[in-house]
Amino acid sequence: MIEYIHINPRILKKLEELKELECATAFAAKKADAVIQALLKGKKPARAGRLTRHGDARIKKCLKYDLGQGYRLVCVKDGRDLYVLFSGSHDSCDTWLDKNRNLNLSRVRDTMERLKVKPSVHGAPEPMVCPEPEAYDDIPLGAISQRDLRAVFRGLVNP
Repeated sequence: MIEYIHINPRILKKLEELKELECATAFAAKKADAVIQALLKGKKPARAGRLTRHGDARIKKCLKYDLGQGYRLVCVKDGRDLYVLFSGSHDSCDTWLDKNRNLNLSRVRDTMERLKVKPSVHGAPEPMVCPEPEAYDDIPLGAISQRDLRAVFRGLVNP
């Protein structure tokens, strides 16, 4: 389970600028923002967005999200931390991955903004609301026929 997400403030600023445009990059920026928000809400990385078919062997534990229209979001999972490192076109991501082949996360960590993940409550059952005992007195018993009572309580009537 991821506890913290580390994001470079420049990536956040770039995504905000791109979301205002009316083109394919704006669509990709909105998808990248949706992936980041899903991760912050506690979704597993595999369910936060559509991953590329093959990760990337150039960086260990790399996750590449397919944002559509040839855009990618590059992340690295390190223990309970997830680092959002780069977002861009397929070619620019490929170039970035080549340049950062031997990435050292301890150097990058200092420049990134650290965000706490809110745990998801998808598995928690909803609390049951029981009616007040006085509400049972309002049920008209005359509306229930003998036939219905015999069908429900068949074992008690015909042993």
